[in-house]
Amino acid sequence: MCNADKAASEALAKATAMASAKFLEAASEVFLAFKEMEGTSNTVETHSARAGTLLDEAISGYRAALSLSEDLARADGFLRDRPFEKLQRVLGITPGTLNHTRWELLAKTARESKTPAADLIRVCLAGAESLKSVTARVKAGSHPTQLRRAAYAWHLVLMHGSLVSDALDSSVR
Repeated sequence: MCNADKAASEALAKATAMASAKFLEAASEVFLAFKEMEGTSNTVETHSARAGTLLDEAISGYRAALSLSEDLARADGFLRDRPFEKLQRVLGITPGTLNHTRWELLAKTARESKTPAADLIRVCLAGAESLKSVTARVKAGSHPTQLRRAAYAWHLVLMHGSLVSDALDSSVR
């Protein structure tokens, strides 16, 4: 999830890795809440609240990463040099899919933005912020449609974050 790996510096990699870990832990909690809605457990709100707290920590972590201006500038250079078309084939991103559309937007951002690394991390930050409100609405007794919409929102943000991680992963060539 939006992990800068070693694309720029150890500090940026650590900041994004810590934020991403909190984001993924929040995903685990919210999916446990979704599961609990199917049963008779009363822990839905507990899991949802924990997910909200973890999202706050992820948001703080991404903001900390955005404060590393020199590290982000190095990551910008890394992104501008990425062979996105080749990586698309290596990663198996199929043309015509939503992931392909997203990948093309990531590549365009890397080529055209003055601050591509910060822009990509801001997308992850915005995703975490939007999921806070989605998660806050997850309550025991929620209508199945609301549950499906919330799960879909989480899925979309997680998939986008994984593509950002792919773009910033120096081990993928």
